Amino acid sequence: MGGYALKKVDRVRRRQDYVAAYKSGKRIATQHFIIIVRSNDLGIPRMGIAISRKIKGAVRRNRMKRLIREFFRLHKSCFPPSNDYIFSVRSLPSRPAYPDIEHELKKSPLLRTC
Repeated sequence: MGGYALKKVDRVRRRQDYVAAYKSGKRIATQHFIIIVRSNDLGIPRMGIAISRKIKGAVRRNRMKRLIREFFRLHKSCFPPSNDYIFSVRSLPSRPAYPDIEHELKKSPLLRTC
């Protein structure tokens, strides 16, 4: 596992961090996501996920969360450090698959070239 593990410190966990990101973070929009970026003082990139219950189907919401976590886990080194990234899901693709999600997120101006 080593460097690819997604540890607790790699996740945004406190409500106040989410609120601060929504208030003062920079937004990057893609087809299915709004990615909110806010700097932190930790020196590592952290991720959080927000999916509204307006998006029906708990199974589909949970699958999307797993795909986003997997993307972040595998590409953690590509994210600029000292930032929090909140992935807010606008809509779900009809059949969410990892290659589609990966392609969409890699196209965003968020990642350094890896």
